[in-house]
Amino acid sequence: MYHLLRPVNRTVASLAVFVIIICCSLQALTAFFYLAPLIVLQGGQSLSGFSVEQTQALRLAAEKAGEFGQFDAALTYRQQLVSLSPDDEENRIELVRLLAANKKTDQAIENLAAIIGDRLATRSARWQALWLAPEIIEQRPELWTSLRERVRTLNAADSEMDAALQSLSLAFAGQMDEAVKVVVAIESTDPNPYLSFLRGSLEKKQGHEANSLDCFTRALIASRESTVWQPFAFNEDEPLEQIIRLYLNQNQPRAALKLAERTTALQMKDSAAESVQLEIDESGVEAKQYQTLRARATMRQRNARAELLELLSAAAEQIGDLNRAAELEKARLDFLVKVADKQTAKSRVERLREMLRKAERQPKPSLVIDQRLVGS
Repeated sequence: MYHLLRPVNRTVASLAVFVIIICCSLQALTAFFYLAPLIVLQGGQSLSGFSVEQTQALRLAAEKAGEFGQFDAALTYRQQLVSLSPDDEENRIELVRLLAANKKTDQAIENLAAIIGDRLATRSARWQALWLAPEIIEQRPELWTSLRERVRTLNAADSEMDAALQSLSLAFAGQMDEAVKVVVAIESTDPNPYLSFLRGSLEKKQGHEANSLDCFTRALIASRESTVWQPFAFNEDEPLEQIIRLYLNQNQPRAALKLAERTTALQMKDSAAESVQLEIDESGVEAKQYQTLRARATMRQRNARAELLELLSAAAEQIGDLNRAAELEKARLDFLVKVADKQTAKSRVERLREMLRKAERQPKPSLVIDQRLVGS
């Protein structure tokens, strides 16, 4: 910078260099403020006697440490949180993920099995742990056997979890037909929305859209509670949204649009305040080295719904419903983050409205009766 500005004015060049050095120093100093809570909370002793505040502080510290790639520190906070709040299922799941991220795979598998085989844990937490297994195991198929054996040791009578693990391990090995058969067998004796969802996902991966549609429909009928689908939210849509996508894939736009009317999550927000709450710094999310499953699910769900609304808007335009196409594209704006994407969506809304105005300006064909065809 100095050499660049020196021919113009040496004093200005020196001043510019000085200001840049000061700015860099201040930015470096500011970064330490993010790490200060991690140092203060080390050991958790400074918060003794304040259990509620301590658990909240430890959770925040673990999340921040993970975001900065400080996995050892994050693990320490998660383990302390387990001691303070052993029934915190979300923390138990995140502890497993941090162990895996820190290359402590055997400990991760042991903790994962402890959640899946824990009959006192909620069904939702156990299914989320099960759904997480492929990420923890990665490209080590022998770990599926280890995981299943540990779960059996903890709870040999749990046929649902054992069958689900067997099915996922077969799917991981590319034996999709066998994986589906395992789910069909257990579903015939113990039908529930979780198994229907699992089978629907497997059928979808095979390209069996009719079977997948039937499974997601049964899952939706069995339970309309959105909390049931939270275990899968970090990499799968809710059943109703899955069904809408399947209808679109099958070129049934009217059926998809009809179902979309019943999905409140895809409707346009009524107030500006609601839209503001959805603002997320996507650049910051992408820069983080680690995200909690809750944060991942929020971002994935947001992006998936923006994509689904785009598909629905195109489907409405395809059948000539320009007004609905514009409404869906406008609703999509609430889920977009990047300025360029928002501008593209706004341009499309304007184009659709212009097409609608042109269609309304066109003269309506008049009704002409041929008297010769009318009987006397």
